[in-house]
Amino acid sequence: PAANPALVNGKYVAGGIEFTPKNEYKMAYASEIDKDNLNYLCNTWTYNSAHYTNMVDGLVENNKYGDIVGALAESYQITRDADGNQVWSFKLRDGLTWVDNTGAKKADLTAADFVTSAKYVLDPHSASGTVNLVTDFIKGAQEYYDAKAAGEEADFAAVGVKASADGKVISYTMIEDCLYFNTVLTYSPYLPTSQALLDEKGTDFGKTRNDIWVCGAFRMVEHTPS
Repeated sequence: PAANPALVNGKYVAGGIEFTPKNEYKMAYASEIDKDNLNYLCNTWTYNSAHYTNMVDGLVENNKYGDIVGALAESYQITRDADGNQVWSFKLRDGLTWVDNTGAKKADLTAADFVTSAKYVLDPHSASGTVNLVTDFIKGAQEYYDAKAAGEEADFAAVGVKASADGKVISYTMIEDCLYFNTVLTYSPYLPTSQALLDEKGTDFGKTRNDIWVCGAFRMVEHTPS
């Protein structure tokens, strides 16, 4: 495929036609967002994900050809821990930030935000519809979830989701080898979330476009229901 031509005075010229690019994306949809609204850590509805996947980036994504490419992650490696378990580690890009719906910066985005998401999804009180996408792959996740559900003490340190001390690397330890785990990471329970946001919003997290922070290409500045 041909690359876009170079910008000249802020415009493209292709086929003799001049184009002025806009940092705007308008979308019409067949069904209203419902159920978990924009709470992407609980949601299972395609209608909802068509919105928040434009607003919140994950470690990787599918490009327009379906290939897995880096998004928030610039590189990854697969290693093994002392017990021989497969470990996927992703290095985050520099300069990642969270902004609110007005575009105001709220916080830096770090590896700890992926740990926060995992804790949220694995809390039975969250009632995530996608919890199996974590418990089926991540070491210790099912045990942690079951203990929480039973009202027992649950130590998240035993779950195979770890952030490096410098906040630049997030690692996932597998229950068993999974060579396609990078494709699993395209699903919403592996999107990051800020603990500061959860502390601020509580059960209102994701209720409206004003109740999430975004780190992706777009923020929702207007939503006209139905």
